[in-house]
Amino acid sequence: MLCLDELGEFPPHLLDALRQPMEEGEVVVARKGASVTFLTRSRLIAASNPCPCGYAGDRLVSCRCTPPDTSTATSAGCPAPCWTGSRRVGLGSMDDETWVEELRQRSYDFHLGTAIDMRYRIERISEHRVVPETIRTRYLQALFGLWCEVEILEERGESAEGIPPEIEADMRRVDYADGRFFLNE
Repeated sequence: MLCLDELGEFPPHLLDALRQPMEEGEVVVARKGASVTFLTRSRLIAASNPCPCGYAGDRLVSCRCTPPDTSTATSAGCPAPCWTGSRRVGLGSMDDETWVEELRQRSYDFHLGTAIDMRYRIERISEHRVVPETIRTRYLQALFGLWCEVEILEERGESAEGIPPEIEADMRRVDYADGRFFLNE
């Protein structure tokens, strides 16, 4: 997860450099004579004030800006429309309970998807060679995150849906101690 505050203040070349690994799902580190590819699944959280005073859309404090002030999102001059639309969720656009529920569902979906993907990779790789520790660790981290989400659902009297039996069995055995994830026998 990468959090960028005041997104409009970042130079365009930096944002372009972040775009490719996020779209392609991999980071390539190249040095003289060798390169290594790391598979990634990333999430970008960005924030930017919609106006100079920072109160546009706030439910408690009124915006003090004049219409010309609100035509740019930042001092870098990024036009406000590039940060608005369906991908922007402002403070005034949904209530707190709906916002928390949306984040919880996305977190559940993310951990479940990652666990399924990593288990598939482990099965495929183990047919030919030893599974790299990074892939095994990502699988265990996803299982642990999924377990946390399922615990929250169960405390609320709800049930988790869409978890394959083999993933659920591993999820119930995952643990963390001494800085490492592992499966209990």
